[in-house]
Amino acid sequence: VHSGLPLRFWRVPADSPVVEALKNAYRGRGIVRCQPTAGVPSLPLDESWTEPERHLDKRRRSNLRRARRIAEGLGPVTAEILSPKPHEVGPLLDEAYALEEAGWKGRSGIPLARAPLTGTFFRRYATAAAEEGVLRVSFLRIGGRAAAMKIATITGNRFWLLAMGFSEEFEECSPGTLLLVETIRYAARLGLRSYEFLGADEPWIRPWTQLLRPCVSLRTYPLSAPGVVALASDAAALVRARVKSIASAVPRAARALERHNALAYVAGPKIEDAARACRSVNEKGLPTTIGYVTGPNDSPRTVARRYMTTIDAIADDRLDCYLSVKAPELRFSRDLFREVADHARTRGVGLHFDAMGSEDVDETFTLINELRARHADIGCTLPGRWGRSGGDADRAIDLNLRVRVVKGEWADRWEREVDPTAGSLAIIDRIAGRVPHVAVATHDPWLARTALRRLRSPGTPCELEVLMGYPFQRVLPHAKAEGVPVRMYIPYGSQSPPYSLSQVMKKPRIAAWAIRDLYKIARSRTSRSSGVAGPDPGPRGDDAGTSMGTES
Repeated sequence: VHSGLPLRFWRVPADSPVVEALKNAYRGRGIVRCQPTAGVPSLPLDESWTEPERHLDKRRRSNLRRARRIAEGLGPVTAEILSPKPHEVGPLLDEAYALEEAGWKGRSGIPLARAPLTGTFFRRYATAAAEEGVLRVSFLRIGGRAAAMKIATITGNRFWLLAMGFSEEFEECSPGTLLLVETIRYAARLGLRSYEFLGADEPWIRPWTQLLRPCVSLRTYPLSAPGVVALASDAAALVRARVKSIASAVPRAARALERHNALAYVAGPKIEDAARACRSVNEKGLPTTIGYVTGPNDSPRTVARRYMTTIDAIADDRLDCYLSVKAPELRFSRDLFREVADHARTRGVGLHFDAMGSEDVDETFTLINELRARHADIGCTLPGRWGRSGGDADRAIDLNLRVRVVKGEWADRWEREVDPTAGSLAIIDRIAGRVPHVAVATHDPWLARTALRRLRSPGTPCELEVLMGYPFQRVLPHAKAEGVPVRMYIPYGSQSPPYSLSQVMKKPRIAAWAIRDLYKIARSRTSRSSGVAGPDPGPRGDDAGTSMGTES
């Protein structure tokens, strides 16, 4: 405040005393703007965390043991958690910075060693923290060589993880994870309240914690020339953003049209809409699947309640239907999924796990394996475009799961992809005659015919699955020819447009789809009571994403 300089804190825990301290300091002396921002993962600690491995599932414990065996095969493994004196900080940070630069951040990011402002700030902060005795610099060494590092502080009875890195030379033995285990153990043995990750909510953190600590951003404008300049600059930026918003009115109108046309592909916002659609489709002799499309503000508990309400609707109306669920939407919560599985078993409703991102597959299979002891009627989805799906097909066989085969909507960011059609058929060949049931989810006539024939040859129980709102007239004859049923996937909840009008210049047929969908919706409101848009023509499945996680 005395300096008269404006300050910006990009992310501060919402319950931090810094928030109130700033407001009090600037009272009558300036303005403090406080806005919610992204939270940070937080792991509450108790005595049980002195053995962190106990909190992991069986597969992850096995992976951890394997990583340690590999590391020990390379040389003695030691973990150092140091509380350095100020004069010791420089050499330790030199080693830590070099280690970070030897990892992925040195290849595709900006490591601290090459970030003058951030790197210098860390050095100054670390020296000040060492003077207070709260700095911790940790290394995992393999054969005497540094393989991973973490920089942290201990304050407020919490362990705050500030920076980390590992050498790709030791990537096979997951040195970062091995060091994470040791630092969690260390924090628990000290009796600290929590382990604060201070980063984004990333998949690698979720096995350890799913709790996010609310955060805010702070901006101060003191009553000084620099403060007035900062306020004027931010105000001008706000005006520019408003002008840009006005200029983007046309794209917003297009998005509004997309959301409106999404009504042709979603039964409605409520479970009653989906149940009504299912009844209409069941009356035509087609079994169904219901999937809830989450909204942007849905919490895992909210989604779990939607799942259980859907189970009740299926059971109460005696629908020929099962429920599709998405494990990441519940953050893989064992407690929530146990509730859902127990309720589904009690009400006699099957569960099926949709395919989401490839990074979620291992955790999803682990979850399924745990739930099968509670509910035997469970299925999984295997995307043809993922190279890893062959191995996942073997896991489905081992677990005796129902399988839905899709081309795949989401790319695999980590592994090589294959042609979706060829990949789908490779999965079909692998599981034919080896799983209790297979659904071929596609609107591609050639793939439908070929896949169903290959499944029928060894006598595999199978069906064709189509998505509400998409055309299935071209694939229906192949299902009839093979004597297999056709199931319709009916989404409800948030409106999810299957195409983008921003692509209309590249794909002019999108304009025709939009006009056709407007007509479908208008017709359904005047002449149809079932709410089902499935039999009507719609965009080709190979050009639009779907709720099943498929490009059909």
